[in-house]
This record gives sequence, structure tokens and C-alpha cells, in this order.
Amino acid sequence: MKALVIFNPRAGQRNARGELEKALELLAQRGWEVAQRETRGKGDALRYAQEAISSGYEAVIVAGGDGTVNEVVNGLVGSDVALGVLPLGTGNVWAREIGMPFATPLRPPHLLAGAQTLAEGRIYAADLGQAGKRTFLLWAGVGFDAQVVENLNPRLKRYLGPLAYIFTGLSIARNSLGTPVTLTIDGEEISRKVLFIEISNVRLYAAILRLAPEACLDDGLLEITIFKGEGILALIGHFFRMLICRHLPDPQVERYKGKNVRLTAASALPVQVDGDYLGTTPLECTVLPQALRVIIPEMETDLFQRGPER
Repeated sequence: MKALVIFNPRAGQRNARGELEKALELLAQRGWEVAQRETRGKGDALRYAQEAISSGYEAVIVAGGDGTVNEVVNGLVGSDVALGVLPLGTGNVWAREIGMPFATPLRPPHLLAGAQTLAEGRIYAADLGQAGKRTFLLWAGVGFDAQVVENLNPRLKRYLGPLAYIFTGLSIARNSLGTPVTLTIDGEEISRKVLFIEISNVRLYAAILRLAPEACLDDGLLEITIFKGEGILALIGHFFRMLICRHLPDPQVERYKGKNVRLTAASALPVQVDGDYLGTTPLECTVLPQALRVIIPEMETDLFQRGPER
């Protein structure tokens, strides 16, 4: 396979350059034709992905985090070029979702195992979401979690990893109030007072929380989860119940599925897409069925209704 590896050296909390070189050597030994480009700023990964299409690459492999993955997704959407990942980020949500090896404090080396997994992987067609002009692979969030993303200090994230989100969230949670919103889901209008809303394409959220355990990556539907209430105690309750997988029966949580979601709020709410700040409401999200080819580890999976392409 002819693949372009897009490496974000700023992703995560450690220098993985040497380990990445060994991983690419393994792919070359497995018969892959591999080239590498390194990002230096925002927008580079998007541009490199677009150039990979016109240059005849069959796959783009992201050596970075979910933010870099999102840029590449926006470059590859609707093309025949497949997305793969060698996770180097803070959360690595996409890698965790599909079962790729990823680093932990007790298991830092992982890219060699990831390269082996890619070499043996299968290609599936996955849905995407469209939030305004931005495509997302994971989710679009509105309200509290987007406010956390908006206020997150990149340097704090670099040094503390996932803890940076917790510290930032606690610093703003005491001022969190419910906001009246109106959602129109496939033509059906509902009004609620909410703390935050997740419009999800995947099951995981914030790396370890199973937000939408029934989500399917090729069913042509988005999962909409509404977290109602007001104040810091309601917020803490929502995240605690997600942590122990008890949020679904909560009467303060509502779940819907849909192809198109329009959202307006009584006051402008922040919006994040795949962990990057996007702007504020109003927001419209639409599903893009089977709009991205993705490389998935060769194992039994219920993430897809349809079988692999190859």
C-alpha cells in the first residue's frame, strides 16, 4: 500500500520521533511504500491530506492526536484514500474506539504494535458528521464541554494531559447555568434547558466514557444526547454517571437518533468539534453516510453493520 504518514511532533506529552521511525520501517518491511510529512502549524495536516489524494496515495496515516485526525478527515472526506492512525495524542479517542494500541503510563511503547495492526488491518466505510462547514469523525459538543475546550490552555494540556481538561472544567463549572435551547431533529422540534449536548458519531467520549454505547459507524445516523439541568452539582452528577455507565436511565438525560440536527439557544453557546473549538450556536449538523474509508484492526467488531471492503 502507498501511504503518506502525517506526523504532528507537538501531539501528546513525549517525543515519539525515534519510535515512529521504527514503526515506519516495519511497514516498509511489510511491503508498504511510505512517505512522511511533518506538520508545523494548524491547517498543515488538512493540506497534506488533500495533496495525498492528487498524488495517488491509497492511505493517509496520522501520527498524532484527535485534532490532527480531524484535519486529515476534512481533507479526505468523499475520497477513496483510507485513514489510518498511529496514536500520539492526549485522548486518542478514535484509536481507542477502533481498538488500536495506544500509550499509557505503564505501557509507553506502542507505535510498533500500531504499525503491525495497520499492516494487518481491514478497510471499512464509515459515516461522518458535518457541523457547519466542518466535518467530524467523533462528535460535536455544545455548551459546557465546548466551553472547557475554548478555555483550555495548550501548554497546560501539553504538561498535564487529560488532567488539564479536569482542572479547566472545575474552574468554570461553578458558573455553569442551564440554557434554553431548541433542537430540530429530522423535522421534530423539542425545547429543553440544558447544560450540554453531544451530537456523536462514535461510542466513546473524553477517551474513557461510553457516551453512546449503541452507536454504529455506518448506520447513517447521528446519536444526540441531551444533558439537562442547572449548576455544578448537576454537571458533576452527569459526568459521574457517565463514568460508571449509569447515565442512560437518568431522567435528566435524553437520547435521540437522527440524520439532521438544527440547534438554536436563548444565548449563544460555544461549540466544539472533535475537541477543537468551532464557534457558537446556532448550529446545524448533518450525517454524511459512508463518506470516509478507515483502516480498522483485524478483529471481531460490532462498530459496523456492513463488512469490510477488503
